[in-house]
Amino acid sequence: MHPGRLLRRRARAQAGLLALVGLLAALVAATLAGTFGYVGIAAREGLTAALRDADPQAASLQVRTRLDDADPAGQRAAADEVLAATLGDLPVAVHPTARSLSLAATDADGSPLGAVVAGSDEALAERATVVEGTWPADADPGPGAPVPAALAADAAAVLGLAVGDEVVLAGDSRSVPLTVRVAALWQPDDPTDPAWFGDPVVLDGTDGQVAGPFLLRDADLPSVPALVLVRWTLVPDPDALTPAELPALRDALGGVVDVLHEDGAVNRQGVAAEGVLHATLGSVDRALTAVRGVSTSAALLAVLVGLVVLGQLARLLVEVRGPETALLRSRGVTVGRAAAWAAAEAAVVLGVGAAVGALGAVLALRPLGTVPPAT
Repeated sequence: MHPGRLLRRRARAQAGLLALVGLLAALVAATLAGTFGYVGIAAREGLTAALRDADPQAASLQVRTRLDDADPAGQRAAADEVLAATLGDLPVAVHPTARSLSLAATDADGSPLGAVVAGSDEALAERATVVEGTWPADADPGPGAPVPAALAADAAAVLGLAVGDEVVLAGDSRSVPLTVRVAALWQPDDPTDPAWFGDPVVLDGTDGQVAGPFLLRDADLPSVPALVLVRWTLVPDPDALTPAELPALRDALGGVVDVLHEDGAVNRQGVAAEGVLHATLGSVDRALTAVRGVSTSAALLAVLVGLVVLGQLARLLVEVRGPETALLRSRGVTVGRAAAWAAAEAAVVLGVGAAVGALGAVLALRPLGTVPPAT
């Protein structure tokens, strides 16, 4: 008799037991796929929620150094290159800004307005909306003309300024005062965006000590009569970051200050960092590791129980097929050939059962989100 026909007849004779074996394989596979799939989805959603719910300074990292007055563009380019190499393909947005130390502001009549700060944010238009006036043009205003500045609407209310007003910014006696003209009043689109780093001066117009900031073009920063710090705010994308990328991101953030400090084109009298993003990611990573540990133990227990039951079913199947196996041996079928037939049959039954179970688990989890690949 042809082996294929014989195998089909053997399978039909014990269809009930083989179906039970396939069902058990499906249950074990569904348990594994369901457990790890659900944990993967929950971990992704938990990471996203942790970053979204965190305070701005817990969801971002800001590094800063002194502005290179001689070559600010070269310093910016060098920092961009270093950060790109350090972060690689990790989903982290880098927001470069600048902020001066305190300046004394007076209006066109010489009346004091109080302490203010100036700075720059070339991507401001992407995160804020003009409520009056127009964004400062890129064109040079010309020698002696006031430098155009964008001012937060709240800061304008605190200082009593409007679009078109001119303000003189002065530092110490050794510096040359800078006259700016308010070209636009703006307000942030999303005050909770970590890109703002929770800065009260930006979000409220004042922190109780200084008001502003008067945002200028990058090219005008060397003219500011005070020390200017350039800053890079690093914000992970909560929707794109995966739990598998956490270790790499933590390593990158832990070394970003060092690599910027070591670059002579960036570092000017030291590089400092502010924010607790690294701690936030560490806390999330530890929580996810604990969940994975518990789920892995539960899944392994299910597999162990399944293997025990499979062993019992296999033993029962061997006993039921004992007379048939003896008949085949008497007709010249070798032990090796009989074992190969049994192995092929087991592979088909277990493979089909496991595939059906895993597919069922994935389909059941589909409404909860995309099942991430195993890592």
